Amino acid sequence: MAEENIPVLIESIKCYSVKDHIDDCSYYYSPSKQYCSHSNVLSLFCLPCNLDFVHGSVTAFNGTNLTITCDDRYEPEQTYIQCFENGTVFYEDVCTSKYSYPLNITDISGARSRIDIMVKGEWGTICYDGFDSNDATVICKMFGLNYRSFARYWYGSGIIFIDNLKCNGSESHINECNYTVFNSCTRRYVAGVFCTDNPLNISGIRLVNGIGLSDGRVEILINDTWGTICSSSFGSYEANAICSILGYTGYTAYYTNANTYGEGTGPIFVNELDCPYQAIDFNNCTYVVDSLCSHYSDVAVVCTNTPFNITDIRLVNGTGPYDGRVELLTEDVWGAVCSRYIGQEEASTLCHMMNQR
Repeated sequence: MAEENIPVLIESIKCYSVKDHIDDCSYYYSPSKQYCSHSNVLSLFCLPCNLDFVHGSVTAFNGTNLTITCDDRYEPEQTYIQCFENGTVFYEDVCTSKYSYPLNITDISGARSRIDIMVKGEWGTICYDGFDSNDATVICKMFGLNYRSFARYWYGSGIIFIDNLKCNGSESHINECNYTVFNSCTRRYVAGVFCTDNPLNISGIRLVNGIGLSDGRVEILINDTWGTICSSSFGSYEANAICSILGYTGYTAYYTNANTYGEGTGPIFVNELDCPYQAIDFNNCTYVVDSLCSHYSDVAVVCTNTPFNITDIRLVNGTGPYDGRVELLTEDVWGAVCSRYIGQEEASTLCHMMNQR
């Protein structure tokens, strides 16, 4: 404890190198006016040897025996140094980083969300800076899954283990990629992925509860069991792909609930179906198998051929053979024609077909 009855002679000292005397440094003093309280006066612990340690601080000493507490994320928690009178030093241990490249990753989670990896019993994340589809592809491989997309998440709190992850996509584990440990994550976002399961053995596809073969609820056959497709993320590309797989040239409509064609009764095999526009089978698509959907969200499509294979035409419910509702026969099914956009040319064409029968 500082003596309260002695003045604080020096306010600050600046030595640009080690000197033999304080007069070889610059310092400021003001005996008449005190800028420093006695609670802040300097104390020193001088040793007969030169210490060389990093990533830790002296937290206790007994004579020339010192206790070093290692910084956070360094191990061991504490180590000890003994300083001898002859100037030699004995280090029981040094503070070493708990995490270095390559990390000992013992667990990973987040195949469809933020990526969390476990290193030495602690969960942490991967910085989003520079993260791309190649990195996501490798991470999905670690789950035994296929890559679909990646995203960013606000990281909040916790350890960001990896920064500047650089994979080319061919690796099977991120430890085969380049990355830095505990760098600066400048965007304050961490990486997430969306992985999909390996393709199912889909052996058949059909449309049910429709008025013909080209419309209805989509069902796929797996291991002799028919099941449905959930509508989550379903869109025009997927509808077009399903119709292409069935041999049609395209689709005219798709439905993402069971109001039109009813609910299925078998398993819901596929969710998050994602197909390229020109897909010709399900192996060109990605999807999720473990669906949380209900059958209310069963997908249905209406497929079309351009042109239709129209084999007959008739007018029904009219006053005679020359008027009535237009019906066309295709695939052994009679169907009507919507009046929207029908003009003189279209009406004349249909009447001309009647005369050609």
